[in-house]
Amino acid sequence: MLPAFVPGGMGPPELIILVVTLLFFLAIPIVVIVAIWKVVIVGRSDDRRIESLEQRVEELETEE
Repeated sequence: MLPAFVPGGMGPPELIILVVTLLFFLAIPIVVIVAIWKVVIVGRSDDRRIESLEQRVEELETEE
């Protein structure tokens, strides 16, 4: 059976700091990746929408 206290081991405050630090260093890259992904996806969808609107305008201009 393991003892409840291990000399030289990390205690709860150190573990909390370790977890918060890991979350901080993982959260920043994840937020950056998601932001870049959103910009790329939204930019592409806008391009498609603009192309379809331009085609529609050309169709309407040729009708007259």
